[in-house]
Amino acid sequence: MVIVGGVICAASVFVMALPTAWFQTTAQGVIGQWIGHWYLGVRGNIHPYYVMIAIYISIFSLGEAFYSPRVYEYAAAIAPRGQEASYGSLAYLPFLVGKLLVGSGGFLLAAFCPEQGPRHSGTMWLIFALAASVAPIGLITLRRYIRVPEAGREE
Repeated sequence: MVIVGGVICAASVFVMALPTAWFQTTAQGVIGQWIGHWYLGVRGNIHPYYVMIAIYISIFSLGEAFYSPRVYEYAAAIAPRGQEASYGSLAYLPFLVGKLLVGSGGFLLAAFCPEQGPRHSGTMWLIFALAASVAPIGLITLRRYIRVPEAGREE
C-alpha cells in the first residue's frame, strides 16, 4: 500500500506539468464553473489551472490516504523493541527534505515564472513531479531489501 500511495502522490504532481490546453474545455464547462464561480468566487473566465489544482489535490489526497498510515506501521514493524519512536521520526525524514524543496519553490517560481518575459510553469511543476517520484521509484526498486514480514500474514 505504501508503494501504491507513493505512486498516486507522485502522479498527482504530474497533473500540474500537463499543458493547460488539455483542461480548457473542463474549465469552461460545469465543473470549472462550479470550482471557479461557486466555490472560489472568481469573476470572469476560469483559468484551467483552477481545474488542474482541484484534480491535483483530489489525487494527492487519495495517495496520502494509502501512504501515511503505512509509514507509521512500517517504521514500528522494523524497529527494535524500545526504539519505535526513533524509527518513526526517521521515517519522516523524507518529509523534511520535501519541506526544504518547497522552501526553494520561491527560487523556482522566480526562475521559471518571471514577472516579465516567457514563463515555463510546466517545467517548474515537472521538477516538483520528478522530486516527488524519488520515493515511489526507490520503494519499487529496493522493495526486496526493505520488505518486512508482517505478523500473522503469509507471503
